[in-house]
Amino acid sequence: MISRLPLGQIRLLTALGGGRQDDRRWHNASRRYRVFYDKRLGAHISVDLADWGGRWYYYPARYYDSFNHVLIERVLDAGDAFIDIGANVGIHTLKGSSRVGVSGKVLAIEPNPETFQTLQLHTALNHRKNVITKNAGAGETASVMRIHGDQLHSGTYSLVNHGHGQHQIEVKVERTSDLIEEDLLRRRRVLIKIDVEGFELKVLRGMLQVLERPNIVVSLEVTPEWMALVGDSVDQLEELVARLGYRVLHPTLMRHPFRGREYSFRTGPIDRRNQTDVVLVSQSSAAFLGDYGQGEM
Repeated sequence: MISRLPLGQIRLLTALGGGRQDDRRWHNASRRYRVFYDKRLGAHISVDLADWGGRWYYYPARYYDSFNHVLIERVLDAGDAFIDIGANVGIHTLKGSSRVGVSGKVLAIEPNPETFQTLQLHTALNHRKNVITKNAGAGETASVMRIHGDQLHSGTYSLVNHGHGQHQIEVKVERTSDLIEEDLLRRRRVLIKIDVEGFELKVLRGMLQVLERPNIVVSLEVTPEWMALVGDSVDQLEELVARLGYRVLHPTLMRHPFRGREYSFRTGPIDRRNQTDVVLVSQSSAAFLGDYGQGEM
């Protein structure tokens, strides 16, 4: 029954138990694979209802990570560059592609070869010729590693063995800066989104010269518990950020009756316990966020 729910019926989905990540009944669902048009995104999207992320996109008819979409709209303009590290199936990639337009450039980096196929499908399905896709992991050095994750939720895959899922895939890892072409960095504004489930400090260490440029804004998901599994810490992350001359901004969701979702920002230390999203701005790139780039104490 729940597999036949129409687009947008998230409350009923949850009431019927279809919102659990470990629900394997979806593998046998009728019409398990679906394509729909996301009006807000302006793109056709392919989802697998057996994947938790697919269900929680299709049934609410709204992508669940609104923050990065708002940030893309605030920071980027036509001709700019968006770099999506840990692109997954490419929803942020599509948003960035629309925002920077035909004169802009987007780079989407995704190590999981299975997820990468859907990323490529989305760029082809929506005719996004300004997008470059690379099937590789990003890190401090080049190597071959294994990603670990749960086949019921593609968003859990990581180069960190965090124990959430037993599936493993051997992948190529490149130094982050070696994956980024110079043409992207010459743009007036560059927004780099990093969502790598605990591998974030190693990704940043692999792109130190990139971060020294004045036109960079970084959207960073920080997972302290999983960082610790690879010998990293929030203390080390904050030390690196400060040494490079960046400030840490914390987004807070505000709902506006006419303008929809907006975010305010405050400065402060990164949470040592919980997964959190932060924005890194330099003295120059803070201006890309307008008044929000100044933060609040």
